[in-house]
Amino acid sequence: MDNSVTVQVPARLDIENAISFIHQIYELPPAKEYIFDFILLSWVEPFALLYVSYHLANFLGDTPGITLKVARFNIYNAHLYAAHMGFFKSFGLDFGNNAGQAKGSAYYIPITIFNVDQIRSESHTEGVHIGDVLESKARDLAKMLTRRNDGDLVDTLEFSLREMFRNVVEHSGAKRIGICGQYWPTKHMVEIAILDNGIGIKESLKNNPFLLIETDKDALNCALLPGVSGKAYRGAKTNKGKGHWSNSGFGLFMTSELCRNGGSFFICSKSSGIMLRERSKRNVVTQLDGTALRLIIDTSSLRQVTESLSEFREKGYRIAKELNGAVIDPSAASLMLSRDFQ
Repeated sequence: MDNSVTVQVPARLDIENAISFIHQIYELPPAKEYIFDFILLSWVEPFALLYVSYHLANFLGDTPGITLKVARFNIYNAHLYAAHMGFFKSFGLDFGNNAGQAKGSAYYIPITIFNVDQIRSESHTEGVHIGDVLESKARDLAKMLTRRNDGDLVDTLEFSLREMFRNVVEHSGAKRIGICGQYWPTKHMVEIAILDNGIGIKESLKNNPFLLIETDKDALNCALLPGVSGKAYRGAKTNKGKGHWSNSGFGLFMTSELCRNGGSFFICSKSSGIMLRERSKRNVVTQLDGTALRLIIDTSSLRQVTESLSEFREKGYRIAKELNGAVIDPSAASLMLSRDFQ
């Protein structure tokens, strides 16, 4: 075992470099001390903040007795931004804010952790469906991020956040939900990252007998189709009392359609990820116990949300009708998901 190993942090911690960097971390040789050199870091994005801090915390937690240090760190630009967002303290370095400590606003959501049991308790105490609690939290975050109280952007973000939160609470079995976000008004762009430590997409879909799933990649292709769920399928027992909160399996589909309208949608679970843009689909190799998402929304191409959702819902119904209780194999799911890119 080496006494010390130095790790060079990339200059840009965007989504591609964050995923690649974590692959490198898990290939490091055993050592008593790991020194992370941040001198090159000049840019960092919300997904990277969440994804990298989560993995570094796990890396340290899974290797008892090791020490983590920082070399050639400064307090300017990306370093200060990451510290303010709660990045360093999220994996044990004593610099900057704790996760959730910064108040947000000014067009950002710092790394914030929601406890799922507390959300359930809040739902019980207030006597409302858990979907209503999640909708309220989504609305508050959307207003914090945009510094607006209403409008198409707030409505779009509220819908997207609510559906992603519901997926975690209803399907993942996760105890915690992490979120981080940034709005760049001059770039007409919003980025939101969400990560959970749950069972993953493949495991959450295993009870659906109409899905032939062997790999994490298969599971993602199926999960992004409308009407696909691990709980709502032909013959499944459903809770009719949930009303408009009943599970329809449309959340990921609708959100990915919204994001692809000028932006992008990324989801990863376990060993596989999928990046969707308006005219492209790309598979990515990842490492993650649960599920993570990155939503990029082009604010310049927003229409009235009700109009967009109505259009996407009709498209989803057409696809769901084609499936209509048929057994879905991985190749069929991938083909249907890729039809827009032909």
